[in-house]
Amino acid sequence: MARADPLVAPFKKGQQVGTLKILSGDQVLREVPLVALEGVEQAGVFGRAWDAIRLWIK
Repeated sequence: MARADPLVAPFKKGQQVGTLKILSGDQVLREVPLVALEGVEQAGVFGRAWDAIRLWIK
């Protein structure tokens, strides 16, 4: 299953950015936190504008 919302910077190395759930039918067998392996800084004004256009098109 994919993320419904985009992962938006900034986030820090080691920060939890999601959870992986392993299911069997409706039963949750295991939940594992997903953490960033590297930090990501917020883009500049032009990078954010370009990302907004790309997200709008999807």
